[in-house]
Amino acid sequence: MENYKYLLIERQEKVGIIQLNRPERRNALNVPMMTEIVNALKELDSDNQIGAAVISSAVPGIFCAGGDLTESVYPDLARQWQRNDHLAHLWLAFNSVGIIVISAVNGIALGGGTGIVACSDLAIASEDAQFGFPEIGLNSFPSTISPRLVRQCIGIRKCWEYILTGERFDASEAERLGLINKVVPGETLKETTINLARKIADKNCFAMRAGKRYFNSIQEMSYAEAVNYSVEFLTIVNSGKESIEAKKAFLNRKKQ
Repeated sequence: MENYKYLLIERQEKVGIIQLNRPERRNALNVPMMTEIVNALKELDSDNQIGAAVISSAVPGIFCAGGDLTESVYPDLARQWQRNDHLAHLWLAFNSVGIIVISAVNGIALGGGTGIVACSDLAIASEDAQFGFPEIGLNSFPSTISPRLVRQCIGIRKCWEYILTGERFDASEAERLGLINKVVPGETLKETTINLARKIADKNCFAMRAGKRYFNSIQEMSYAEAVNYSVEFLTIVNSGKESIEAKKAFLNRKKQ
């Protein structure tokens, strides 16, 4: 297991838990921290016993305050490019792993913090969670996360509104927009999220991992392309050993 400076990693049976732990910077994402998150996702994904991962925060009231601005005050184009490239690799890492990633948002999630939530497969937030994109007020723009927000989470009009105004929105609004799945009291956030992760991890199988790749792939396709691709996908999944054995077991139970 890799030694992490900015993360706490835990395994609870089939569930991996990644806690953001950079309290002195309100969990702001610098390049080393982004690299650690990518490596942690890959590490948990390579463990055949893990079927789901929870991303949470070890800092009370703060999920992630966004990007670390101390890395964004240099006019050096190569340095800026390197940092932004790490951001892009972070967002893509959520798609590339087969495990289901669930965000547990315990408070402030701004900029890149909202980005982590958007890139997770599922998300649960506490009642006091807040989201937003403050970049425009800093003469910047949340471009690396925008494709995910527009295509799979918020939609273009509301996304554009919150980016342009820089206004924060609460957990209820995030649920209404489709950014998160559920709002719960803060004291039950950890338990609720881990229980959901356990339900999913218990179903860890080829179909689930392949299904995640399928879901992400069809976002890029036309309707006809997606339907045609589904034939290939379902043929591969249904002809697999796991699928055949599960169907046989179900049919045998119905006979009894």
